[in-house]
Amino acid sequence: MVKSCKSYHFLYLPSIQTQQSVKYLSNTTHECFAKICDAYQNKYSKTLRETIKKEFSFKSQYAYLLAHDYMINPLNAIAFAINYSMKGLGTDDASLIALTALFSDYYRGEQIVQAYRQYGDLKKDIKGDTKGRYQDALLKQWGLE
Repeated sequence: MVKSCKSYHFLYLPSIQTQQSVKYLSNTTHECFAKICDAYQNKYSKTLRETIKKEFSFKSQYAYLLAHDYMINPLNAIAFAINYSMKGLGTDDASLIALTALFSDYYRGEQIVQAYRQYGDLKKDIKGDTKGRYQDALLKQWGLE
């Protein structure tokens, strides 16, 4: 069944090669990608996400994990990106503002809270990383206040 997907060849990359993986990630459907991930795990006894984490670092890793997560479930990808923008030392305000502007109208309230739960408590993280009117605006936009 996976062979009916355009990008089934992704399964046969024991090591992810950047140029080919970009091609496969950008030329498949969500449904096909889910099948590819299942087949990849069956073939290599590890998830494609685990392989991406191992093969890439820094910004490349973030980009590929975001693309992977988006292909599986866009809401989880948004939660991943929000968490990434607030993770570590300091907050990537530009990313957090962009994510809020792009997605808070559609994914808000309980939806984003549930998706973010794998990383912690979104409201608590926003309150811990921001303050003042900026914090108030983020909480309001995400439907958390």
